[in-house]
Amino acid sequence: MLLDLRARADYEWRYSTSPAISRLHMLVDETARTAGRAVLISTPSADLRVAVTGLSSGIRAMTSFLKQQLSAEGSAAVVTELPLSGRAAFAGDLDEADITVLCDTGRRIARHPKEGGLVLPGWVHQVVPTQGNKRLHKSDRQRFAKQRRENGWTLEVAQREEDFEFFFTRMHSPMVANRFGDYAISEDRRAARVALFRRGILFFLLEHGERVGGMLCRVDARSKVLYYRLNGLLDGDHRLRKSGALVAISYFLVEWARENRLHGVDLSGSIPFFSRGVYQAKRRLHPNVVLADVPMRHLRYRLAIKRDTNAVRDFLVANPLLRLDGSTAGAMEGVYFTDSRRPLRADLRSGVEQDRIVDLDETPPQLLGTIGVPKPC
Repeated sequence: MLLDLRARADYEWRYSTSPAISRLHMLVDETARTAGRAVLISTPSADLRVAVTGLSSGIRAMTSFLKQQLSAEGSAAVVTELPLSGRAAFAGDLDEADITVLCDTGRRIARHPKEGGLVLPGWVHQVVPTQGNKRLHKSDRQRFAKQRRENGWTLEVAQREEDFEFFFTRMHSPMVANRFGDYAISEDRRAARVALFRRGILFFLLEHGERVGGMLCRVDARSKVLYYRLNGLLDGDHRLRKSGALVAISYFLVEWARENRLHGVDLSGSIPFFSRGVYQAKRRLHPNVVLADVPMRHLRYRLAIKRDTNAVRDFLVANPLLRLDGSTAGAMEGVYFTDSRRPLRADLRSGVEQDRIVDLDETPPQLLGTIGVPKPC
């Protein structure tokens, strides 16, 4: 019982949308010291080195993303920890790094504009409105209806403890292991059971009557939004993902939320780089991209380039990002990079209203903090 209460309290601290908890998170982070360490992530060949510093809550998420991006076929990225002190702990001013990423509160980063670089949101969410959503085109709905008939897809709402065990053991855990391996970040079984399942809703996608996918969600009573928390596919089978099973669950849940008079479906959060496949897959439902709720709404990253190298340019072009434009609270813009040798990633969509292109031949990476007038993509 005590362990269950502790797991529930820990989950509520991390995910509650309560205004009081939000203010407490901000107060804690505003008064917290930075971690006093840098995590240095390098490619296997050491031609690109990225240092992540600042608040521990942001280091973990950014490090997981960078470990994936900097790994090569058959070789994992190299991760080392460096102790820091004084100003270096704040600025991330490390000679070892080609790129530094600082995580701190927006207020503290704003006090030091001379540090340069780009300011990114700490975490973003994609939310599908259930009412008056004109972005979900008729052709999208027709395509889903056709797949639904052909695959015999139906939706099941499950409530038994054994249903949760089936989902967590046969779907969620193997999918996370197969897709992300050592880079995975998820909930442990106890927290998922006591804080999510017992206070949330478990959905299964059935294919001709057989459970092939699942989604564990919670409904926020304040906002009337259905939040994705954990998903999974039977035995982590990548063929089910390629067949569109996860997208099918999303379509079903948007319908379910609309029928139950909820205002939206939150497809969960992401680091502010939109090169990730999971981010792009969610674009098929045409969600709005918004700043995350607590605990990361007030957090920001400052990305600064220390050296202009081929590897740095390769990374920037391959990973366009979301930047806070500084004009309106919460307003974001997508930033694509290119140069004479590297075409921009036109296959990726930011999901925000305004994008800009940065030509790295015109604006060297070290001067990204000075980028000016947007260019339409």
